[in-house]
Amino acid sequence: MKSSNQKEQRIQQIIRYVTTHKEATVEELSTLCNVSAMTIHRDLSEIDGNENIVKIRGGARLVQGTMEHFFTDRTSENAAQKDLIGEKAAALLTPGAAVYLDAGTTTLAVARHMPDIDINLFTTAPTIAMELLRTQKPSINLCAGNLDRNNLMLTGYFTLAMIDQINIDVAVLATSGFSPQCGFTCAVETQMAVKQAAIRRAKKVYMVMDSSKIGKDYPFTFTTPEEVDCLIMESEPPKELAEIAEKYGITII
Repeated sequence: MKSSNQKEQRIQQIIRYVTTHKEATVEELSTLCNVSAMTIHRDLSEIDGNENIVKIRGGARLVQGTMEHFFTDRTSENAAQKDLIGEKAAALLTPGAAVYLDAGTTTLAVARHMPDIDINLFTTAPTIAMELLRTQKPSINLCAGNLDRNNLMLTGYFTLAMIDQINIDVAVLATSGFSPQCGFTCAVETQMAVKQAAIRRAKKVYMVMDSSKIGKDYPFTFTTPEEVDCLIMESEPPKELAEIAEKYGITII
């Protein structure tokens, strides 16, 4: 009971701090609450979307307006890098393939560059499905599930059940962070489950990641370099990442 009360007090302290300062880093909140960064990550995942506070890379932010505005803000982060990555990734997809497009702003960039070819596309992101409506030939399949309003993606039992029935040729996945210690990570447990389900069903895994994600860790590791076939970035990777790619036979584009 004491632990539960401490957690509730800590969450209220975080909410007050972010509300007052408009934005806060994990490091600031860790110092403020005298707990580990991992504990703060878990607290922020619980707070995410409540009290107009959303979890962002490295901390939390007070949202002025709607969640749709927040998603638009995330799309604009590193927009040029994501656009280049999207163009590269879309060029790798071939007619007749069954392709899973993960939810995320970088995979949304892939959808924007998707050529009008006969291809079977599956996604948990309504934004990606809507973007693909500009094409005529692709078969667009939106996986069922519960809508995560913060990340504009579908998750839950029905999402996992549908993905488990798909024979995926290529899964194009996005990541919130990467480090040699933790691998590819995300902030929300339900996201991890969906990503892992797609990986289990995929013949090949393509990871789309801009360089700002390197060195960042989030609470949930959804995969490691051993399971990745291709890493698509906007620029040459740092030496350590290049060595990891060579070790596990990952093609870098």
